[in-house]
Amino acid sequence: MSRTAEAVGLSQPATSAALARLRLLFDDALFVRTGAQMEPTPRALALAPAVRRVVETIANEVLQPAAFMPADADRSFTILTPDIGEVAFLPGVLRRLRMEAPNIRLQAVAKPRTAAAEALESGEADLAVGFFPDLQKAGFYQQGLFKTSYACIACADNAAIGAKLTVKQYRRRGTSWCGPTAASTCWTACWRTRAGSGM
Repeated sequence: MSRTAEAVGLSQPATSAALARLRLLFDDALFVRTGAQMEPTPRALALAPAVRRVVETIANEVLQPAAFMPADADRSFTILTPDIGEVAFLPGVLRRLRMEAPNIRLQAVAKPRTAAAEALESGEADLAVGFFPDLQKAGFYQQGLFKTSYACIACADNAAIGAKLTVKQYRRRGTSWCGPTAASTCWTACWRTRAGSGM
């Protein structure tokens, strides 16, 4: 009974009370205990196809959110992305929005990677675009956008390097580092669905 209660989103006492009302309505036990399990009665098995059709109709026709129509939408979305994302990603999105969703407004926000999950969960941000390894957990949907790697930049007339920087020279030279701590970055779009968000 406890697993059934969890599946339908009710407490165990509420589920027991609902089953009691159904037993009274159908004048049948509906489910009987056999050992450690509850088994459906012949009456419950006969009702199952009709109940399944009703549940599917409600799920597919009644509880479906309204379709998101970009051309008619008039709202703002907040995108969590680092400044490089504003340069590499947003211009193309804004061009597409002008053509297909002219009344959609975007706000780009930069936050530490560790704050991305909280921003999405609280609704402060609708979408995170960038390198967010902390979002690789349940409840967040992700889609890879592209992968990039890092390059070394050196003065062209640096005699100690020559025409090409080797791994050995790189390890021997003092370097400065700017950016995330991974050797390559997979840019990912992450979001958490919320009722009425249109996403």
